[in-house]
Amino acid sequence: MFLMAYTLTHSQSLESQANGKIKALETLIKKAEKKDIDVLKEKTTVRTAEVFLKFADWDEKNVDINIKLFKKVTSFKKDAVKMGNDLADFERKDVIAMLDKATENLNELINKKAFRKPSPKVDWTKITVDNDQLTFNNRPVFLADYTWKPNTKELNEYHGNQDGFFLTPSYVMNEDGKINPKKMEDLSSKPMVLWGLFL
Repeated sequence: MFLMAYTLTHSQSLESQANGKIKALETLIKKAEKKDIDVLKEKTTVRTAEVFLKFADWDEKNVDINIKLFKKVTSFKKDAVKMGNDLADFERKDVIAMLDKATENLNELINKKAFRKPSPKVDWTKITVDNDQLTFNNRPVFLADYTWKPNTKELNEYHGNQDGFFLTPSYVMNEDGKINPKKMEDLSSKPMVLWGLFL
């Protein structure tokens, strides 16, 4: 009982510590914006922290599911129980470390101890294909998207919005190359975009 109470208190402490660091970074972001410092990276960090804190909450409530999943991975099988129990706090600690680094970097920018070029915020609907190069506002861009993430505003705003399609050989039904009709229907319903297809 004591161990369970300690674990719960410790997790809440990490959660509140992370939330406090998010608020502090958001305040620093506003200060940097007043000085015309590009803060896209820090806003992305805040969103990533918020998402991973939700993941940590889910993992904390679903330890048994995580233990079963860890047991399926040969290299984790031996420590599956410990890893399943520690996962939520592991995520929270990583969020805290990420927020600390972002805060440190932004303080250096505000205090003019460091400088960086602004990060382009790419509007993926305005990308053009020139030969083998993708461009936005006449500048080459790198495909920065987590391809198989859920299609939600929360994730699309800072983590890419390319609307990719996952295609695997298991969708091929026979030697003639016939594609599973349901998958072909899904693919055909997408707009024709060369860089949105991920093989």
